[in-house]
Amino acid sequence: DVSKVFEKTKKVAKQIDEDFGMLG
Repeated sequence: DVSKVFEKTKKVAKQIDEDFGMLG
């Protein structure tokens, strides 16, 4: 359902945010 997709998106966004944090 939608909430599951939303959770997954948030998780991915968090991961990307952490990756960028490590870069800069």
